[in-house]
Amino acid sequence: MERVDLIIRARYVITMSNPMVIEDGAVAVDNGLIKAVGKASEVLSQYRGEEVIDRGRHILMPGLIDAHTHTQQVLLRSFINDERLALPPIWVKLLIPFEDLLTDDLARLSSLVSVAAMAKNGITYFIEAGAPRLGS
Repeated sequence: MERVDLIIRARYVITMSNPMVIEDGAVAVDNGLIKAVGKASEVLSQYRGEEVIDRGRHILMPGLIDAHTHTQQVLLRSFINDERLALPPIWVKLLIPFEDLLTDDLARLSSLVSVAAMAKNGITYFIEAGAPRLGS
């Protein structure tokens, strides 16, 4: 049996491959890296955790972290290409005027689309780096 730093067990483990929902699942983590994901019985038969966290009523969704995003600029993504991005000063000429046009409803829609796109791509945690209508 292989030793790992941490095993987290949950009622459901949702992975981004397929996506797959594993009932009574577990994740083995060693040195900050995911070593195994699967049914709790399988993971616990192969790994011994220095620490075991049991979240029998929770959903565990291992994923990626986006440490800098602007959720209210997602509607601008199709408008900015590499050529436009290279033109200085993009903030004054493009981004600020775009954000000034956002209504509360468009800011909320942009944020929701951004969060849905992140979840679809495996991002389960993000940090909003600044938006004109926080709290909308």
